[in-house]
This record gives sequence, structure tokens and C-alpha cells, in this order.
Amino acid sequence: MTPRSRFIAARLVYPALFFGLFAVLPVALAREDKCTSGETAYMIAKRFVSERTGLTEKDDPDFPWMQASMVSYLGSCTHDIHSFFDRGARDARIRTGYAARVHYDVLMNHWSLEQFEARGAS
Repeated sequence: MTPRSRFIAARLVYPALFFGLFAVLPVALAREDKCTSGETAYMIAKRFVSERTGLTEKDDPDFPWMQASMVSYLGSCTHDIHSFFDRGARDARIRTGYAARVHYDVLMNHWSLEQFEARGAS
């Protein structure tokens, strides 16, 4: 590599890499917030639970407000959620407990349901 080509690389490539990092950094930080957010994990788990149990508008599902004790962060963008939902007509509500493990893939910007268990209706 000639001195001139080194000079061109230093003047063009290095600044591009430097500023490119700052262009990507806010996206990475936002995804990291999503990764560790218990509130986001709870909302995602509710969506997966609704799909998995076949809840519809007719069931009139009622999920409780999230409490910190319902969500455990396990590290590596994985959360355990322990909660319940009520379904059915206003006069005959059926409560079903559930446990779900959700994982956020930071690179793919995608949530997945790793485990799900419904704990009987009461």
C-alpha cells in the first residue's frame, strides 16, 4: 500500500466507519431497552397467550395490569411471565393462569414465545 493510498483510506474510510457507528448506535440502544423492558415483555406475552389459547373478542378477555412481581428478567433478553386472564360472559367469568417465557432477538428485532403453560381454569 502506497503512502497516498493510506492517506486516502485514512481520510475517507475511517470517518465513514466512525460516523456509521453513530448512525447505528441509537437503533442498538433502542433495541436494548426493548430487550430488558418488563412492560414490553408482558404486552408481548399477552399477545402470544391470546393467540395460543384462541381468545376472541366474543370471549371478552380481561388481563390484569402488569405488576413487577409478574415478570422476571432472566438475562439474555429473556423474560418469564406469570399471570392470568378472565374470559367469558359477564355473569360467568372463568380465570385461567399461565406461565410464558418470551425472548427478544436484538439482531432480528423479533419476539418469540419459548415456553407456554396454561394452568387450568378456576
